[in-house]
Amino acid sequence: MSITAPTGWDIDNSGNSATLRNGDAVSILEIFDRDGREPDTVTERLIRAHHVSGISSVLDGGTIATRGGNLTGSTCVAVTTGRFGTCAVLADDDVIVSVIALGNATQPAPSLADLTSTLTRQTS
Repeated sequence: MSITAPTGWDIDNSGNSATLRNGDAVSILEIFDRDGREPDTVTERLIRAHHVSGISSVLDGGTIATRGGNLTGSTCVAVTTGRFGTCAVLADDDVIVSVIALGNATQPAPSLADLTSTLTRQTS
């Protein structure tokens, strides 16, 4: 998977994850092999894991898809100390991608649509 950072954002790529920063706004993307797992079950586990790391989130009933619709999933809202925003877990037959976008009142996070629209598949 590959993502293009919004203009003016720094990106720290860590292999199966990337953190995008612009001042107080931060976006975190994590990529996992699907390995036959059900996306809804993985979504619940990721929400619990993020809570342990200080990001509380809850599904909001929305859905989202990447440009071209190859990855689809559920949206959520997320909060942490001093930041708030949105999140999503998207999947296809091979991968599951977690996206968290957090900001504050003076520096909002990018929209999930903006972040997911730049997700592309790389072939090796």
